Amino acid sequence: MKKIIVLVPIFLFVSAAGCIGGFTDNTNTLVDEQFTVPANSTKNYDAELEAGEEVRISINVLKDEYLDFYIINPDGEKIISRSRVRETTITWIIPFSGTYRFTYDNSFSVISAKIVRSTITVTR
Repeated sequence: MKKIIVLVPIFLFVSAAGCIGGFTDNTNTLVDEQFTVPANSTKNYDAELEAGEEVRISINVLKDEYLDFYIINPDGEKIISRSRVRETTITWIIPFSGTYRFTYDNSFSVISAKIVRSTITVTR
């Protein structure tokens, strides 16, 4: 009988810890789509982000093509830049709150549009 009394509180503690103290991350998806960036053009996504949030960006340019990608901070400065990307993943912590711009840049190509598959997630 003592074993049952001991196991019940342990079971209840483990169950409560899993519900209360378990995963506290809150992940939101900003972008999860396939889109076309026309020749000599850009596609932008703007997002209001908070300091300390983790951003994860995944980019795949289809059909063995490539494009440029960069992030502009709320002060208008280009802070992360990747040139001639075919496939990449970027993970970074937001340094200060504000509106950030994610730019897929195909302005170097005057003939061909690019088909892009991209995901941007934010974890608080």
